[in-house]
Amino acid sequence: LKESIPYIFLQSVISRRVDIVFLELVLTEKCNLACKYCFEHASKISENDMSLKILHESILMGIRQCNIQHDNSLSISFFGGEPLLRFDLIQEAISYTLQHLPEHIHSFFSISTNATLLSEEIVSFLIKHNCRIQFSIDGTPESHDKNRITHNGTGSWVILDRNWSLIMQCINESSIPVKVKMVVDPSNVPYLYDSVRFWAIPNIEFSFDINYNTQWSQYAFNCLYSEINQITAAYKNLRISGFFITEIERVLLGLNNHNFTPSFCGAGISRLTILPNGDIFPCARFIGEDSFRIGHLQNGFDSEKLFIFKEPISAHSCYKNCIMFRFCDCKCPYINFYYTHDLFKPGTFTCVLE
Repeated sequence: LKESIPYIFLQSVISRRVDIVFLELVLTEKCNLACKYCFEHASKISENDMSLKILHESILMGIRQCNIQHDNSLSISFFGGEPLLRFDLIQEAISYTLQHLPEHIHSFFSISTNATLLSEEIVSFLIKHNCRIQFSIDGTPESHDKNRITHNGTGSWVILDRNWSLIMQCINESSIPVKVKMVVDPSNVPYLYDSVRFWAIPNIEFSFDINYNTQWSQYAFNCLYSEINQITAAYKNLRISGFFITEIERVLLGLNNHNFTPSFCGAGISRLTILPNGDIFPCARFIGEDSFRIGHLQNGFDSEKLFIFKEPISAHSCYKNCIMFRFCDCKCPYINFYYTHDLFKPGTFTCVLE
């Protein structure tokens, strides 16, 4: 496994290497769920689908970026909305990429989906093309239904329950660990440890994404601290099962590899998000922040806006002053901007959390 291309790609994601071009395609702004915390939903101004013209131009731009940056890997991620609403565009994107990709560039595909629209055809296709699957599932059924609701306000776990055999097929047959990403906020934080235990099965990469766009009380934060302590105490035994947690592995990677160099996530440089209308953002988090629209497929990049994302890691305010710098989320430009309006300066909450 350690010598396989999927494993190399996975390690690149965990370590936040930026020698891969990551292209995130928002295939549709429509979604069949109405998650309470969704940043996409809050910033959405339309419900467009990506046209074939924009899709093809996006892929060709990704290939050009690989050549410009002398990178030999192109990762294309299918995002939404709910991308499986336009499964036809996923099929076309993979086919078009494989037809136009130069021999010296490796391709990787991934998808972020709420798993409600899975079918035998879709699962077989994703597995056949070694597509890295990320399920946006908030842990246990009780935790999941706190925020991941349908448009009529009911919990969506009942749909996952109907699709359970397809979800397990993805987990059991995928050549790359399937990622389960849980968004953690004050409403579901008491379920975090139970959620980790629930998903502690082989071939699962679990990730807990803290919802920074909400108010955390001291009680909720203390609960988060307690849940994480339980997770770290049990992690050695959990890890033996073939299950791993992204955030913990990133810390272990830094501790065990003295050659590990901390870096930004590559937003705006090697990581680009393309909207259905052709707008380019540094990552999906910045969607809706028009001041961070860094270009358009037809007009190219805005060099002035792009320049601010090219600052060296040494420009970060914590670079020389914090022993946690190698491991923490303070290198996410969006989270920093949300709290301090400075891409390179973290907020107090980030520091306390780490």
